[in-house]
Amino acid sequence: MQSGEFRNPIPEGLDVENESGNPVIIREWYSWGTWLLLLFTMFWDWLLFTWYHDNFLNPNLNRSITFIILLIPAAIGVFLTYSVVCSFLNTSHFYLRESGVTVLTKPIPWPGDKNCG
Repeated sequence: MQSGEFRNPIPEGLDVENESGNPVIIREWYSWGTWLLLLFTMFWDWLLFTWYHDNFLNPNLNRSITFIILLIPAAIGVFLTYSVVCSFLNTSHFYLRESGVTVLTKPIPWPGDKNCG
């Protein structure tokens, strides 16, 4: 067996490429579940917009308390939106070298890039 050849079949959803004689396993993040996440995120962001719009137009509310209370749902909305964009665009690259394994996420940064070895 030559370098870069595999005996076992590659699981669905993974691609294997050679880069300078070393195998690179590539996995796309996109799946049908990404569309469900997109719909939920659109609904969540619409709710946030509605809550902020209604609360800041109401003159009887204490805006500082309302703003603080809505910070957590807003942070969740930002995370969901970023996750959906990453799910549509990102791929994980597993670089297999003699010195170890390196995991990189491309093109949008995501926590979890590792260099083991």
